[in-house]
Amino acid sequence: MTDTVSLQGDDPASWRWGALHNLTLEHGTLGASGIALIEALFNRGPIDTAGGSGIVNATGWTPSEGFEVTWVPSMRQVVDLADFDNSSWVNLTGNSGHAFNPNYEDQVDAWQSAAQFPWAWSAEAVDQSQEATLTLTPPTPCAGARRRSLTDQTTARCAGGRRSPAA
Repeated sequence: MTDTVSLQGDDPASWRWGALHNLTLEHGTLGASGIALIEALFNRGPIDTAGGSGIVNATGWTPSEGFEVTWVPSMRQVVDLADFDNSSWVNLTGNSGHAFNPNYEDQVDAWQSAAQFPWAWSAEAVDQSQEATLTLTPPTPCAGARRRSLTDQTTARCAGGRRSPAA
């Protein structure tokens, strides 16, 4: 109890588990660079974290090393096998791995509070929830060009300078 008092003060009513048991989201590539400015740009937290290692929604730490959380569920998902469109999920961080994108950490608050998002599954549910559609169309090969075999590395120039298999 002496450690807790030194960490959280004399009033047990003000003690909070999450204030001790917190998580720093460390970027996989640059988060432990040893350069404080780089780490500040890419890492997030600390985030107050509930739970413990022996429960649903488990979080882990090494008690002999302190209270900092070292592992968590990176995604939570509830799947309704009777109605997939009634399923939900949340990602630990966000939908982007780019630190300067607004979606880099847009799900952290939901993850922290155990909130989840609807998971559109059926074509109808996807159509109803979509915000935009991106259609990718492969380029048309040059007129008269034949496909290159795996062993034939010969290429010829198409009109406009694009390379295509030799005719």
